[in-house]
Amino acid sequence: MSQPADVGGRVLIGRQRELGRIAAAFARPDCHGIALIGAAGVGKTRLADECRHLAEQSGMTVVVASANETSARLTLGALAHLLPPASNLADLHQDLQPAQLLQSARLALAQRAGDHPLVIFIDDAHYLDSVAAHLINHLTASGDVFVILTIRSGMVVPAAITSLWKDDIIDRLDLGELADEDIGPIAEQLLGGPLDLEAKSWLKRTSGGNALFLRELTLAGREDGSFVNDRSVWRLSPARRIASPRLIELLEQRLNGLPPDQLRAIHIIALAEPIGLEIIEELVGIDCLDALDQHGLVKVIADGKRLSIALTHPLYVEAIRREAMTIRKRADLTVVANAVLTRGARRREDAVRIAGWQLTRGGTADPEVLYRAGLAAVLNFDDHAALELTTAGLEQNLTPEMHVEFRICRGLARSRLGRYTPAAEDLQIASDLAVRPDQISRSGVLLAAAVLEATGKIELGKRILADAIGRLSGESEQLDLRLELATLLADAGQPIEADHELARIDAHSLTASQRVVRALALASSQLSAGRPLAAVATADAGLHDHLSNLDVATTYHPSSHFLPRILGLIDLGRFASAIHESRWLIERGQADRRLLSITGGQMLEALTLMRQGRARSALEAARRAIDEASEQLPAYMLRVLWAVCAEAHALLGDVPSAVTALREFEQRNSSTAGFSAVESVLTPARVARAQGDTSRDEAALIAGVVDNLAVGNRRAAIAVLDELVHVHHSASAARQLLDVTAGSENPFIEVLVIQARAVLSPLVEQPALHASAAEKFQMYGMHLRAAEAAAYASELAGALGDQRARTRYEHVAATARAACEVPNSRATVGLGAVVVLTDRERDIALRVGRGDSSKEVAAALFLSVRTVDNHLQRIYAKLGVSSRKELRAAIGVHRFA
Repeated sequence: MSQPADVGGRVLIGRQRELGRIAAAFARPDCHGIALIGAAGVGKTRLADECRHLAEQSGMTVVVASANETSARLTLGALAHLLPPASNLADLHQDLQPAQLLQSARLALAQRAGDHPLVIFIDDAHYLDSVAAHLINHLTASGDVFVILTIRSGMVVPAAITSLWKDDIIDRLDLGELADEDIGPIAEQLLGGPLDLEAKSWLKRTSGGNALFLRELTLAGREDGSFVNDRSVWRLSPARRIASPRLIELLEQRLNGLPPDQLRAIHIIALAEPIGLEIIEELVGIDCLDALDQHGLVKVIADGKRLSIALTHPLYVEAIRREAMTIRKRADLTVVANAVLTRGARRREDAVRIAGWQLTRGGTADPEVLYRAGLAAVLNFDDHAALELTTAGLEQNLTPEMHVEFRICRGLARSRLGRYTPAAEDLQIASDLAVRPDQISRSGVLLAAAVLEATGKIELGKRILADAIGRLSGESEQLDLRLELATLLADAGQPIEADHELARIDAHSLTASQRVVRALALASSQLSAGRPLAAVATADAGLHDHLSNLDVATTYHPSSHFLPRILGLIDLGRFASAIHESRWLIERGQADRRLLSITGGQMLEALTLMRQGRARSALEAARRAIDEASEQLPAYMLRVLWAVCAEAHALLGDVPSAVTALREFEQRNSSTAGFSAVESVLTPARVARAQGDTSRDEAALIAGVVDNLAVGNRRAAIAVLDELVHVHHSASAARQLLDVTAGSENPFIEVLVIQARAVLSPLVEQPALHASAAEKFQMYGMHLRAAEAAAYASELAGALGDQRARTRYEHVAATARAACEVPNSRATVGLGAVVVLTDRERDIALRVGRGDSSKEVAAALFLSVRTVDNHLQRIYAKLGVSSRKELRAAIGVHRFA
């Protein structure tokens, strides 16, 4: 995310690349200005304002002018206040003495500047009259002034101005829309607090990245209650207004002057977009569309072989769709719906659109149409539309069978939107009313998932599935429920039971949607069983199969495969890949407006950072996810996020905050969910250790090993055994770790095995083994673990009286600690202490460190070469090094006294 740029005490979010180019332009002697060119509302004037502050901070004198349509009709109208008295200029201009005019203007401006360089800032420079444009050209080309110009793209610009950047006298900088990652921070700055994910997504979609629209939407939303402050987080109100009167005026100005046929075309496109090019062409005509295209108001979208038309800015769409119903609007909706129906409504989303148009124009819609539309919406993962359509359907007179279908459909949409409690209510009603086997199966599967996500109570989910299975007679009818049961058990970290359920199912007879569920169950089971390579491979295969069958109905989104995949990457020590894929998942979720993809990616990023020991970064990522969407997160996600917070606070030494976060973690559920099985054991133990209760810490870890091995969760058991080895140097845990990891396919296990063997080795061999583990941890980017392992190696070497080894390992630990976000970990406190050298030794060390030979040092200090070499050996021993190369590295780490 772009960091705020602080310019002149004011903060500008984003535009870092542009500010860099502007600063570079000021620094270049051959550059005499910069032109900021972009669409209306893109933020040209705001950025130019920052240019002014940069110039003032650089000691320049800045004068400001603003051109407009009125000044364009007056000679020198925009610059009149900067030039000599009007009577003098009038005489000069009337006598047609341009040289005197320019000279007089230059003298007047020089007097304004005094001894400082002069900067002229002209807003809307495209409105400069020809004389003013020529004057600016002359002053700039001669180097008398540095100009900052804002110009609206698409406008006719005087030739004297365009020649400035064409002749490389000034730089041209074209401004696009705001980057997605900058929209949230800008709105939060305006509101004075954080926004939740749904509000950020709405602002990105509605503002279209236009800075002016974003500002108006945000400020008006705060004033009219569209944004509500809920426990210090700004959220969208269900009764939000789209446009303030001021914003409506801006929109009307953009459309002002369009003929009636083009305005009607804009309304039709806004109501129906994206609408097929052939359909809208029939309705409004090609000439009308071409005119709108010339104005930059519409765009063509290619979707395979199909071409559609949409408005270029989403705010027009939002505003027009929320206008009150009129006779004309109702007629337009009818025309569009009939046009799509006439062409067969061939696409799945056409059903959604037609039902939506029927509802919007008033009256009632056919329940069958609404159901098909709601089903199409959930299959397309358009859950907001599905919720609206199914809610409307439930208000109609429905048969009991159709009522069940609407409840199932709405329950699924609500679950995906993170509204688990109302989803469970819908699905419970559906389950109670269901008679058909397929309805019993679907409602049972979804009810168990919703209850699990709402409460985290795995046993309750298992009981719901068992009850549904008991209501069905044949194995084929029970198949979907058994697959869901296998998935639940695998996700719960119980791979033995999950594999037992999977073994009962013939994988070769499954449908495409059933294969998706089986792949998810199998990948989670393999992950819990301590087989991350297999889990990643299964997740990849499942994702490929899923993407190849997107038209098949399934309750799972393709992004679901990323959870076991990224967790597998973490277990393999491939942290950079895990973070990259987590962030990609967040970006895709933002693009698709899919909350669970966003928060799932945030959770996985926070977890990856924590496993690396990057406590501060992990804490920031976890808190961001909690603050933005805590009300809509499944229990297991919240559990992991609070675990990260607790462990990070503990590592950073904030024990009260760690205890508070631990309390939140423990409140989420009492069962051990598979995706948080590791944290369920490690988090309470680490917080206890931070409180100084090491006995409770060790006892909790030992119990955790027993519990996880009992259900086959080798992944959690390995993590806990590693903690016992690393922190408590437990020999019994080391032996057990070697047994559990024997024959492991995971290359990352090697470093854990080295530490386990170190604990079991004779004391004299332990320092070197722990140091070897430290080097491998460093290779994986686990700097904290590396620092702690090396610090322990140094401590053991010191106990053995090996001063050189002690110092060498201390150097390794200090190097690792320098890259840590946790500099005050208990195992690393005291590293990098002062190394005592005599004055002569310090002088020799510094000279050799910079590359002098013994002979050169001897000549400089009037010593013999032999004496220098003897001193060098003592220096090596004190610093724990054995060569000149190592000495050069050590000098950068140690402090000498």
